Amino acid sequence: LLGQVGVALGWVSSVADPAVSHMAAGVLLIITASGIVVAGSAVAERERAQRTLERAEARLRALLDSSQDVLTVSDASGELTYVSPAAVRGLGREPEALVGTPLLDLVDAEHRARVEEELASVACSGQGARTSIDVLVELASHERRWFAWSAHNLLDDPLVAGLVVVQSDITDRLHHQEELAHAASHDDLTGLPNRSDLLARIEEAGAEAVAGAGLAVLFLDLDRFKEVNDLHGHPAGDELLITIARRLRAALRPHDHLARISGDEFCAVLTEVRDAAEVDGVVDRLRDVVSRPIALRSGVQVRVDVSVGRALAFEPRSAEELLTAADTAMYRDKRARRRPFSSRPVTSRLTGPRDSASGAPAAGTTPA
Repeated sequence: LLGQVGVALGWVSSVADPAVSHMAAGVLLIITASGIVVAGSAVAERERAQRTLERAEARLRALLDSSQDVLTVSDASGELTYVSPAAVRGLGREPEALVGTPLLDLVDAEHRARVEEELASVACSGQGARTSIDVLVELASHERRWFAWSAHNLLDDPLVAGLVVVQSDITDRLHHQEELAHAASHDDLTGLPNRSDLLARIEEAGAEAVAGAGLAVLFLDLDRFKEVNDLHGHPAGDELLITIARRLRAALRPHDHLARISGDEFCAVLTEVRDAAEVDGVVDRLRDVVSRPIALRSGVQVRVDVSVGRALAFEPRSAEELLTAADTAMYRDKRARRRPFSSRPVTSRLTGPRDSASGAPAAGTTPA
């Protein structure tokens, strides 16, 4: 601008006509102004992008800091290159101390080979491959907890260059699921398996029954249980059922199964049975423990008996077939053993302390 003012006033000589010189200077001015505007816009855009990136990184750090899940990145050799701050809460370990150590060092020794195989598989499957696996992790306190690992192969991603694993503690959830499964398959009062669980056990054992290692299903129904309920109330009946369940379980062999079908009905499954004589011995033992006196907390002593039906299998048979046969045999036994209630008192009152182990009166005491 100053040059063109000089040309116009004649202070500066020009090889071109002044009008042409002014026009050329105007064009240069427009180009320069456009360059300044473009450059300024680019700088402003870079500044905005930098601020956006800083905000995104701040959000990411905040999310990683507040997350309960542990995020790790390991390289192709399996060594950790990044560990999120959640490792302090989730694993009891400082992230800086873990970087440079093998990822598999976090895994319980007995499960390490299986986890190594799973991770190697996803690493060999190429970019973007994913897998999920439940892993038993050893914490810094040496406590072992279950984690769900979600692995994502980003080894070929230049920004990550690693296997990304999100580790979520699922121990409490697994325990809750186990509790729900146990509640669904077990009787609330006695803690014994219920009918549905029993049928599954019979089906499994019945399919494997063979000569010399057969299966016996015993259907047990308490005699005169209703009389105890009517005379002393349902709490007394519940107490009696709990005691009977404990006695029956103790009288069976470790590999046998016991379940409460309903009310005062129980079912025992005897496995690895050699012959009918062996089953008869178990039945006699069960009758004996059931018929022993039971001293209730109310101070009343009660006695009940049990009717037993049995079904033997030395070849594969269905659970329903065996249970139905044992149930039918139990009713035959009940009719054959039925006698008047007056022939044997069902209750008596204790005059002294009870023997808590046997449920009978303590030494030196007699029923009133």
